[in-house]
Amino acid sequence: MCRGITPFGVARFTFALRWTDARLTPAADHSRVTGKRTTGLLLVVAAAGALATGASAAAGPLGPIGKLPAGWSHAQINVVIKHQPHTLTYDRGRVTSVSPTELTLRERDGVVVTVPVSSATRVNIYGRPASLAQLRRRMAAVTVSIDGAPAAVVRVPA
Repeated sequence: MCRGITPFGVARFTFALRWTDARLTPAADHSRVTGKRTTGLLLVVAAAGALATGASAAAGPLGPIGKLPAGWSHAQINVVIKHQPHTLTYDRGRVTSVSPTELTLRERDGVVVTVPVSSATRVNIYGRPASLAQLRRRMAAVTVSIDGAPAAVVRVPA
């Protein structure tokens, strides 16, 4: 009897799938099927660096910003790092006010959002390190916060 054929001569439905992908299906945790957990962590770490150094949005600061739909203004992305869940919050809009403790943005949809900031917030303006005091009204800015904490990064793209 041929592999995949029942005693009644009928081919099993999944036989062709298992035959063509035999190298993927022996173990349920094959890296091509589930992805490597370390890959996600590396992407998050690399993306944080990309945002801080002013890389383009396509580089994906703290995640795939370049893959968000055009016109996005607010996004929350849940990730797991070292078995701990985290929420990354992205906001994009025009600066309406800035203080040592908060940054206010008017997002594209008209919503005004206040993003807490701190002395630890990294600021990048046109690809160069800067300070909160250098942010000006009407500048387009992207902020990234982790787990509801003050913004980790504020970037003004070139």
